[in-house]
Amino acid sequence: MPPKKGKGKGKKGKKEEKKDPNKLTNVDRAFCELTITDLNQKLARLRTHLASLDDNNVNLKDKLREIEEDHTDVAAHLERTLGERNETIHELEERLTEIIKIREAENAQSAEKIRELETKYKSMHDQLTSEIKLLNGKLNSLDEFRVQRDLLLSKFDDQETELKEKERAHTEMLYAMEQKAVVEKDALKKEVETKLLQVSEDFTRSSEIRNAGYTRRLIRENIALQKEIDILVLSQIKMQQQFNDQVVRHKEMAEQYASMDQLKKQLIRNSQNKIKIIEKLTDNYEKLKSKYVEVAKYRKLYETAVKRDICERFNFKDMSKKMRHLEQRIEELKMEKSRFIAIHQQHETEIQRLRDIIIQIKSTVRSAIDAIDKPCDKQAARESMSQDALRQLRRHDLLTELMDIVSSHSDKLPPTPSALSISRSTSSVYRPGKMGFMPRSASSLMEIFKRTAHKAASADVVATEYQIQQVES
Repeated sequence: MPPKKGKGKGKKGKKEEKKDPNKLTNVDRAFCELTITDLNQKLARLRTHLASLDDNNVNLKDKLREIEEDHTDVAAHLERTLGERNETIHELEERLTEIIKIREAENAQSAEKIRELETKYKSMHDQLTSEIKLLNGKLNSLDEFRVQRDLLLSKFDDQETELKEKERAHTEMLYAMEQKAVVEKDALKKEVETKLLQVSEDFTRSSEIRNAGYTRRLIRENIALQKEIDILVLSQIKMQQQFNDQVVRHKEMAEQYASMDQLKKQLIRNSQNKIKIIEKLTDNYEKLKSKYVEVAKYRKLYETAVKRDICERFNFKDMSKKMRHLEQRIEELKMEKSRFIAIHQQHETEIQRLRDIIIQIKSTVRSAIDAIDKPCDKQAARESMSQDALRQLRRHDLLTELMDIVSSHSDKLPPTPSALSISRSTSSVYRPGKMGFMPRSASSLMEIFKRTAHKAASADVVATEYQIQQVES
């Protein structure tokens, strides 16, 4: 009985196969389409991820190029500045050595000059003090002589002015008296003539009585005029005597003036000699003063040279510190450059690896599509279901291969750089896990792909088991 049932069932199965031979192939085709859509979605995600990686790589290349340009510019500038600073340091060192030598020579010369000048100054000081004491005594005597000379000269000048005034007054008085006498004589002559004419006319006109009265009057007037003329003559005689006395006094004053002039010339000669001595002393004093000023200048120059030497030493120390700081900065920039180059190489290798993975995924997906889209002949459909099982196993192998490829993406990640380098190299645009080099959160894209692949693989296993059971039945 059971075998009959089995035959009946087998016949029913054959009838069902004849009725719908492509039932399993449609399921497989739908399943493959689902897997292909999933793979296309994943491939699109990977492409977007690759595009973002390419963009990031381009940005990183641009940044690296800019950094290299900046580093080259900075390095060239620093090398230039370092060369200039080295040249300036060498020049300053040479100048400092020359200045030190010159300063030492100048110090020795100035010390010798100072000693010589001090000895000369002491001797000159002693000599000048003694000479000044002598001159002070002489000047005191000269001051008394000058006072007396000034008094005599003032008296002589007063007498000269008095004489000149008296001579001028005397000449004026003589001239006035002579002029007055001449005028009076002329006036008297005219009056006498007029009166004589009048008298002669009156005498001719008048009578004898009147002529006698006129003659008496004329006689009286002649007597009065004669008296006045006598008085004038006496006054003229007195004036002549006074003039003679004044001439004598003038001669005496001229002799006194000549003697005083000789004394004046002698005093002027003595004063000129004393002035020459004083001028010599002042010249010596000015020379000593100029020498003392020169010595003071040399001292100031020496002090300024010492201060400049100290300042140059401090500047040299500061320059050496700055040079060391610049060298450290150059080393840091070189280390940063090498670190950026290493990161760039890691990024390049990672991008190449992702491209290889995408190519492998494309090849596997294409092989799966080719295996699914092969034209199924009726003879192949009517053959044994072992080929379907082999197809399912091949599909399972393809899915496992895809899982291995995708898992290799997470397994073969390059080692991350140190925390210090990450903290230095990461920018504000970058976020951990954004570029795909670091694992994201728990619900990442890779884990979702693994879950879907595992579900598809389990479904394929169940389908193959079901088909095997059907073949066995």
